[in-house]
Amino acid sequence: MAFYVVNHKVKDFDAWKIVYDEFESTRVQYGVKEHFALQSVEDSNHVMVVGEGELEAIQRFLNSEDLKSGMEKAGIAGPPEIFIGENKR
Repeated sequence: MAFYVVNHKVKDFDAWKIVYDEFESTRVQYGVKEHFALQSVEDSNHVMVVGEGELEAIQRFLNSEDLKSGMEKAGIAGPPEIFIGENKR
């Protein structure tokens, strides 16, 4: 099992959250599961999304045109920082 963290700024959190919630079915189609979306307590337009799935599914999702267009629609302010890791216990 692999996990991913996407860290980015948005132009307007409330507008971003609407698009994020609507994107659930697309995430499911790619085989990834979001655990949660975090909003910074210091900057309401700074968010972090944490999810999991098989490594190949995560890579397909994070590199997809669907995600790219969804992020544009949601009002991402600049390029996201993306971390992908596997649990090696």
